[in-house]
Amino acid sequence: MHTSRSLKRLGIFAGGMMAFAVVWLAARPGTAVSGRTEIRGHLSLVLPPGSRHYADVGIDTWVGRIRLGGTPVTLTYDIGHVAGNYATYVDGNGPFVWTKRTEQDGIACDVSLHTANGSHTLFVSFPDLGPANFWCDVRDDSQVDGILKILKTVRPAR
Repeated sequence: MHTSRSLKRLGIFAGGMMAFAVVWLAARPGTAVSGRTEIRGHLSLVLPPGSRHYADVGIDTWVGRIRLGGTPVTLTYDIGHVAGNYATYVDGNGPFVWTKRTEQDGIACDVSLHTANGSHTLFVSFPDLGPANFWCDVRDDSQVDGILKILKTVRPAR
């Protein structure tokens, strides 16, 4: 009987701590970034002025978001050995509108545009850099071009 009450209290405490952690993570301000910016010690990219980086907490990969300055776009990322390659994962991402594999300065890059429920999501994966995956919702071709221009600046961290 005493053990049951202790476990119940422990469960309430753990639930309260989880709620605190979720609120704390949601309330954290992003770090202002621009120019060549290192992301989690794995890679760097050139970001426009006014961008903000939000390092989130993942279980087995490095995750976060980058709010691109001067745009309504937020890039989400997932970097690490178990992250996989989002741009080529068909089953989980919905139907492809298009997909391509490119190479920039010797770095392999998979790019795909998916559509589901009327929205379009751009996925850009760098299989040899972690792998590193970036994605965001896009409205039109000019947004796609702008995101790809930024992601063409991705380089391994020094």
